[in-house]
Amino acid sequence: MSLALEPPDDFNHPYKPYDIQSDLMRHVYKAIECSRPAIVESPTGTGKSLSLICSTLSWLRDNTARAQTVVRADLQAQLAHTLSDEPAWVIEQEIARRLRELTQAEQDLTDRLTALREKEANIKRAKARANHTNKRQKVSHESETSPVGDADEEKFAPDEQDGEGEDDGLTPEVRQMMHSYHNRGNRHSSDADDEPDVTKVYYASRTHSQLAQFVQEIRKTSFADTTRIVPLGSRASLCINDKLKKACGGNTETLNERCLELQKAEKGSRCEFLPSQEEEDKMIGFRDRILATTLDLEDLEDLGRATHVCPYYGSRRAIRQAHVVTLPYNMLLQHAARESLGISLKGHIVIIDEAHNLIDTVLSINTVSIASTSISNALSGVQLYLQRFKTRLKGSNTVYLKQLLAIFRRLEAYCITWSESRQNAKAIEELMLPKALMEDLQGSIDQVDLHKLAAYMKTSKIAHKISGYANMQAEKQARAQQKPNKHKVLLVNAVYQIQSFLLALTNPSRDGRIIVSRAADSSNVSLRYLLLNPADSFRSIVDDARSVILAGGTMSPLSDFDNQLFGHLAADQKPMALSCGHVVPRQNISVSVIRSGPTKQDFRFTYENRDNLAMLQDLGSAIATLARVCPAGIVCFVPSYAFLDKLQAVWKSSGMIERIRKNKLIFMEPKTAGEVDAVLKGYSTANSSGNKGAILFAVVGAKLSEGINFADDMARAVIIVGIPYPNAASTELKERMHHLSAESKKRKEITDGGDQLYSNLAFRAVNQSIGRAIRHANDWASILLIDTRYATPALQAKLPQWIASEVQVPESFGLVLQKTARFRSSHVVT
Repeated sequence: MSLALEPPDDFNHPYKPYDIQSDLMRHVYKAIECSRPAIVESPTGTGKSLSLICSTLSWLRDNTARAQTVVRADLQAQLAHTLSDEPAWVIEQEIARRLRELTQAEQDLTDRLTALREKEANIKRAKARANHTNKRQKVSHESETSPVGDADEEKFAPDEQDGEGEDDGLTPEVRQMMHSYHNRGNRHSSDADDEPDVTKVYYASRTHSQLAQFVQEIRKTSFADTTRIVPLGSRASLCINDKLKKACGGNTETLNERCLELQKAEKGSRCEFLPSQEEEDKMIGFRDRILATTLDLEDLEDLGRATHVCPYYGSRRAIRQAHVVTLPYNMLLQHAARESLGISLKGHIVIIDEAHNLIDTVLSINTVSIASTSISNALSGVQLYLQRFKTRLKGSNTVYLKQLLAIFRRLEAYCITWSESRQNAKAIEELMLPKALMEDLQGSIDQVDLHKLAAYMKTSKIAHKISGYANMQAEKQARAQQKPNKHKVLLVNAVYQIQSFLLALTNPSRDGRIIVSRAADSSNVSLRYLLLNPADSFRSIVDDARSVILAGGTMSPLSDFDNQLFGHLAADQKPMALSCGHVVPRQNISVSVIRSGPTKQDFRFTYENRDNLAMLQDLGSAIATLARVCPAGIVCFVPSYAFLDKLQAVWKSSGMIERIRKNKLIFMEPKTAGEVDAVLKGYSTANSSGNKGAILFAVVGAKLSEGINFADDMARAVIIVGIPYPNAASTELKERMHHLSAESKKRKEITDGGDQLYSNLAFRAVNQSIGRAIRHANDWASILLIDTRYATPALQAKLPQWIASEVQVPESFGLVLQKTARFRSSHVVT
């Protein structure tokens, strides 16, 4: 009997799915079953989220049934041998009894959650009958927690167990026993480890609003009543100890450290929202309420306030029993964050939505900068701490703190020497391999095990203690001088940044670069570790998860993801890629390449042609003419703010701007985020019924090219001017390109990896901008690509399939105009 799962005919989609939705669901289901990654591109408006939900939850359901079939078959074979003399009905009864035993814990949980759901439903019905409003009210519970800085110096003294490690002469068994003893006051996480870790979906996206929307989509399906969903957030977003948050002044690291301290505090000093071991039933009850109802992050916070239980730790307690866990990018992509939350991806499904910027996100998370001023502050803090507590330090504590001191001193000396040797230079920067910096720092780092040092800093919370003690001394000095302390030193972030920087140096040298820089008018030196290869950081996710699914509305070109994130996989394990069409009918999309304008100027908007005034004037003439033909709103994307400024100056001087304004009101994307809403509101009003419409000039890759909905009359035409290739002079980009070129040569590939990256970055930005329009099945718009290079088939292949298949290259601007006019006539009723 084959146990392989085939995609079902019915995925329990709440609506009749489009063909492309069915294709996507089958594709994702097959990838999960084959334990392979998948890359899926599904344009906005095609129901991507529901398709991901129905396909993954269908597989979870079918996999559970398969597991039961396997267990039953194994029991049947075992009992047929041991009870061979018994009749068949006896064997069947014994099988049924053992199956009940195996599933009893799950059934008990299911029964409890069903009762809780019914209770919640009754409460809601009662409220509805009483005509109560369902508005959320934020409840503020005052905490008895003392504000940071009010304790005496002993608060910052090293603990006796600080520094315990592999070099303390103790066996691992004894260290584990001591660790259990010291953490006896908080057993929530260890108790949770005994619970079964059911196969689940980890869903990650960029913002909490996107995660909340995903939960809303689950509520639309028949899976909602049986799917246990847990939203995860950071301490900063879920902490309900308002007094503690206020005392920490918005500093995330301080909040994290103080939270951990309050867990270990004696009764009466603990955080009032974290149940003690004796109140274990309270935490279990909170966990069950999370699992019983479909919550987003805001609901979770409200539940914590209503029950007086910490939602951060309560949600962590629910992870193992959940079917779906939602979490932001950084909590999934950072190994330390997963470890802190107790998340294991082994055998689970990972969905990363809005993944078009995933590579950049991975690189950004692992890129670390430290400033010489931070190094000096951290050095002063360590010296002050050692001077005060030197008689209290155990041998291992002393060793690690002296290592920190030596490293900070050497880093400070390096920055001073580097800056002094370039006193007369203007703004400068130097690029080097990490191993070159390590050689320059020799004598302080070469004898240090950076991984052990980092582990010590994590377990001892020494960064918080150093910072807290330094701040206390600064406060005392300010009071003695009867002056306010205006120079509060927050060393926690500085010490952790230096720690992250040092750990980054342990990566393979070829995978990173160091950029040392200084502004012309400053002596402050910056050391920046730049990660070039995201594969190693992402590999643990790929290797642990059963299947990693990257999804987005505009993922094209797809080759970057394959090469940079999944390069280590064998050919038969490479990602299964799918680029879906759009739900809009073909007649609702018109895609044209405009190679020249009304005066036959060749449109090639390269950097070299940026001052070609005749070409810029002809561009204005083309846009003015199109504005007369295209109805309602037009969004015109240009390569950069500098290009937009140039257009405005040229067109104002020539009067072209007034010619455009005769047909459409003109709006320009602002350079400051605070002005965006006002511009969008004015643009929307200008395109409302009865008005002549407007044209909005925006910049590719800026504020309006992503996350904005230009549906219907907000964008009956999208114009892309030029190809927004990134700045080739950027040090970071050049190093990434060199790295990928070397890797492609090593693999003997025909295509140069660096050149491919350069082109793909531009087209992913173009595709994101185009995706602002055509947002639903009945929408329609013209897509006008103004640059002769778009006529190249190789570049058209970098567009999403649903756009590339519709591209036409008319011979002249007049033919483009005729085509656009016909397209308008076919959709506008006059």
